[in-house]
Amino acid sequence: MTWAVEHILLIDPKPETIQGWLTRWLSSYPAKLHVATNGLDGLRDAELLFPGLVLINCDLPDMSGMSVSTILKDSQNGPKMRTYLYNVGQIYENTKADYFCPKVEQETLSSMMKAQVLYYLNCKMQSAGHGAEIQRAKSLQYQELPKKIDVPGRFLVSSLFSAYNELSGDSYTYFLDEKGNLFGVLFDCTGHDILAFSQVKALRTLLLKDLRIYASGVLYTSLSEVLSSVNEDLFAVSINNMPEDMPAAIVFHLDYEHQVFRYAMAGMPGILVRKVGEPFKVVEAESYLLGLDENATYQTDDLPLEGVTDIICCSDGLFELVYQKENVAESQIAKHDDVSAISITFSQPCKGEISS
Repeated sequence: MTWAVEHILLIDPKPETIQGWLTRWLSSYPAKLHVATNGLDGLRDAELLFPGLVLINCDLPDMSGMSVSTILKDSQNGPKMRTYLYNVGQIYENTKADYFCPKVEQETLSSMMKAQVLYYLNCKMQSAGHGAEIQRAKSLQYQELPKKIDVPGRFLVSSLFSAYNELSGDSYTYFLDEKGNLFGVLFDCTGHDILAFSQVKALRTLLLKDLRIYASGVLYTSLSEVLSSVNEDLFAVSINNMPEDMPAAIVFHLDYEHQVFRYAMAGMPGILVRKVGEPFKVVEAESYLLGLDENATYQTDDLPLEGVTDIICCSDGLFELVYQKENVAESQIAKHDDVSAISITFSQPCKGEISS
């Protein structure tokens, strides 16, 4: 595929150092660097070149870089232009920019600027390289996610979804029955591509079907049976008795009337529970991944809600960022996996069983 050249404009009275950085960073991208040494030349060049990214030193000889950035953002092409202000001291009223970097040492400035420039270029290249199938999948994965549920005086259900790149192997859903019981499922398939997206759709169908059967009270009597049924289905539709994926999952049932959170896990790291005056604590349960063993059995556990203020069901992508912070710092990767979570916040701390 042929990439369109991306124009980047640097406006700096002494551009040599940053120009050298940018030349190295841009060497593997279809980008062309342009340089202006004052605000007026920078405004003219921006009008002629239509750069996608403009890097502006606040200390310019003729006018403030904040004024330059604000003029550009209010121009006809402003909505399509990203401005990066650096060497920022006091911020003027009505200053407009996409990124602000304070006065820092050169090494720090280099690190911060590099992160923003490469993020911008990678996003542009990904956008240009997407086919219709990827764009459609991106749209659908968000459409399938549930909206928040607010039950006044009882609880609020919200969620978090952040793909590792753009397509996620994670997904979740939840719903209320006519009695106010909350049911939900969160699962994590392998990968972050179009294949993972297809696997997510198939697994969502299986899990949601069996969870609704459980909620109806027609067939299953425990959440462990829901997972066992899905596990059997994965083997039933596999080739040579080898499922394509071995996803992790959690299914749950919040019975508010009886003040219990019922759950069953398949390979998930645990749930996070917070009680009054305490930090979040991990509630773990050892279990098989789905699709790992055709004869695997799963366990249903009950969590009494007395004193509980919050419950979070999350995939390992979020769990590891919180509870393996040292490993994340060592790897120096801000996010290494899909992140998804279902959060249940109670209107007031639970007091134990309130209805027989």
